[in-house]
Amino acid sequence: MGEKKINLVEGIALAIGSIIGSGILFLPSFTYQTSKSDVILVWLFTTIACIPIFVFFTEMVKSNPNQNGIKGFISYGLGENIGRLIPVLLLSTVIIGMPCSAIIVSKFLGNLLSSDIAIIFASFGLLFFGITTNFYGVRISSKMQSLILWGLIIVSIGVFLITTPNAVSGYSNLKPSFNLEGIFKGIVIAFWAFAGIENLTFIAKDFQNPKRDFFLSAFIALLVCGILYILLTANYAAIIPVENIESTMGLYQLSETIEPRRVSVAVITGFSIFCLLANFNSWILGLSNMIQQSAEQGYLPSILKVKRKGSNVNAVFFLAVAFSISLAILNFNINWIESALTLVSVNFVVIYILSILAYIRLSKKIFLKIIALFLVTLLLVSIITFKGFVLYPLIVMLTTTIIYQFKKKKAENNKD
Repeated sequence: MGEKKINLVEGIALAIGSIIGSGILFLPSFTYQTSKSDVILVWLFTTIACIPIFVFFTEMVKSNPNQNGIKGFISYGLGENIGRLIPVLLLSTVIIGMPCSAIIVSKFLGNLLSSDIAIIFASFGLLFFGITTNFYGVRISSKMQSLILWGLIIVSIGVFLITTPNAVSGYSNLKPSFNLEGIFKGIVIAFWAFAGIENLTFIAKDFQNPKRDFFLSAFIALLVCGILYILLTANYAAIIPVENIESTMGLYQLSETIEPRRVSVAVITGFSIFCLLANFNSWILGLSNMIQQSAEQGYLPSILKVKRKGSNVNAVFFLAVAFSISLAILNFNINWIESALTLVSVNFVVIYILSILAYIRLSKKIFLKIIALFLVTLLLVSIITFKGFVLYPLIVMLTTTIIYQFKKKKAENNKD
């Protein structure tokens, strides 16, 4: 009997789990800090811009349902030399991003308990639980994952509705100033909100009907997440004074304005923890599959392809080590987290740019190619506004290329 395929309902849960798991907690405040009164323009544009990107992904899934996700798409469109950089580029992104999410949720708990030390213990505890469950092949059931995710969505909607009366008088704060630098920077940060969709591409072949269900899962997740981000960001900007912005505490800060305060922040913190664990479950599953596939193809060390009892144990262990190092560094100086989040956002946008370039090269649909070219131009301008942060993905890709060329030359010499 073959492995159980993912149906549409499970696909939607995985898509929302990959996207909304951590971003909903802090992106309303982080994007507002970055773009100020232009923040709603940022969210509207980013959400709309993601629609054609998902169309590009869907067409590539239809054409190549077994091409190993985004890595396969880029290899097919830009060549294997570029495609083989993607696993390392994605890993260099997520090994920073996931620990950032763990610290943010731990900060919620630390504030609730009025304990700074709780941040350190909670962040490593969340990481340990997420890694351990995957190491032993334990998966959060689709029903449980759906319950957690829809619960967070309901709570987020509740926060919006309850805070709206206080927000109405402050909506004037959202009158756009059309500051282009702030808008471009905000777009890069906001793309974090939808970054999880490429994680879904790694398991696209596991859908019962990948040509239909991948698009529907991604599109529904896009609409749900986009609307929630816009609503929560609007109320955050209307209620929280600019001088009181805490960039990584968005949903928590909003919950502090709801009475009884102790209960509201406890509810938000509790759901944040469960949501992060669901997010870890989706990402580690996708990443371990990517690592194993890349190891089998010779792009990563062969030791990482070992499987035991259905779990990619060596790949998961590698992620555990990488996450732990990153988490230790961030806990050493928690003020680095904003820079780390920016770094991750820039990396994700670079991956999107490569994906769109692959689509431009492969597609024969002129209209969609024009849209894709426009998006590439916009995203390039956006990441350039962050200046030095762009060096990180460039250094990762250059270093990986040098290592691969060295290995290739060594293999050729051994043959001689």
